[in-house]
Amino acid sequence: MAPRSSQISGFNARLNLKYFMGDNKALYGVEVLGFRTDFSFFNEQVANTSNNRTHQ
Repeated sequence: MAPRSSQISGFNARLNLKYFMGDNKALYGVEVLGFRTDFSFFNEQVANTSNNRTHQ
């Protein structure tokens, strides 16, 4: 039987900021998420099926 493989990975990044103006304050931030899936296998007809995707 042919080898199979799969992988899932991801990341999260966040930056929150506060800005004070006298008695007032402003809150804002940025968030970034990303993930990747990668798999490869052979079906019964011995055809290679693979997928490699990155999302951000």
